[in-house]
Amino acid sequence: MASGVAAVSGGAAGGGRGASTVDEQATGAEPCGNTQHDDRAVLHMLYETCGGAFWRMKIAWGTAAPIMTWFGIGTSSSSEGHTSKLSLPWNKLAGRIPSEIGTLSALEELVLHDNMLTGAIPMELSKLSMLRVLLLHNNSLAGCIPPDIGVLSSLRVVHLQNNQLTGTIPASIGELSSLEELQLHHNSFSGSIPATIGKLSSVRVLALSHNQLTGAIPPEIGLLASSLVALALDCNRLTGALPAEMGRLTSLQDLRLHSNRLTGNVPAEFGGLGAVRVMMLGENQLTGPIPAEIGRAAALEVLDIQKNQLTSSIPAEIGDLASLRVLSLSENQISGAIPAEIGRLSSLQMLRLSRNKLTGEIPRAIAELPSLTVKQFEENQLD
Repeated sequence: MASGVAAVSGGAAGGGRGASTVDEQATGAEPCGNTQHDDRAVLHMLYETCGGAFWRMKIAWGTAAPIMTWFGIGTSSSSEGHTSKLSLPWNKLAGRIPSEIGTLSALEELVLHDNMLTGAIPMELSKLSMLRVLLLHNNSLAGCIPPDIGVLSSLRVVHLQNNQLTGTIPASIGELSSLEELQLHHNSFSGSIPATIGKLSSVRVLALSHNQLTGAIPPEIGLLASSLVALALDCNRLTGALPAEMGRLTSLQDLRLHSNRLTGNVPAEFGGLGAVRVMMLGENQLTGPIPAEIGRAAALEVLDIQKNQLTSSIPAEIGDLASLRVLSLSENQISGAIPAEIGRLSSLQMLRLSRNKLTGEIPRAIAELPSLTVKQFEENQLD
């Protein structure tokens, strides 16, 4: 998921020309005063520093033309012609982002994803008080997230995934009260998930997977009940129990916690996740039974709890999950009979129950399921 989560900022990510002032459009000249002269110097530095001669698109860059005519630049009448948008994705930018970019005081959108940028994210970005969209993903950026990123109170979308970033996730990130998307996956972040994440009252997508995060999942995540739609913490080194507070996330549709070192039971409260379609808890060290309450998660399409240490029997209530397409419980220590109620799952396409301690016969109704194409029962004690 997390690498495939859709961005709310799709319109902001495009690389084109932005709005301009009425005077500029009418005369082709820059506004009076020096409002754009400082911006021009900073943009020229970006061009020189990031290999502008080799950019895929560079219309008007480096010329005397008004900067609002430069490819990927937008200016705003509300800020006296200052640069409000810098959008150069997929444009072969290479090298370091100059720290002077922090002087573009009216910048609202910084969109430089899918380039060849290296070095650190400039600490000076924290000066961009109007910044709403920060898209730097799919580069080779290194170093840490600026620790005072929390001062950027207008930020709505932050995409830093698929870089080489390290260090911890700063606690100040919890101050971003307008943030809707935080995508940090596929980096090398370490340390714990800050409890201040629970203060992101507007966040819909929280993707921290494929890092080196440790410690427990903070129960404060349960405070995001009204907003959070997708939570991806998979492929880290997280430990401890699954917080029962996560059962409050009634808007959650996609939950990915697999490939960690989580322990304890699957909370019965997870049955309260009425909107969740994908629940992936596999490849952890979870123990105890599958809670019967899971049958109340009526929207479930994928339930994957394979490669844990679950015991007891498969609850018959799983047969209430009418939308279920994938049920993967293999490589646990589940015992008892396969419940005949699974035969009611008419949408089921994949059933993986291998390498458990199941006994008895495979119910005939399961063999007759119309959509079931993958059936794995091997290495049990079935008749």
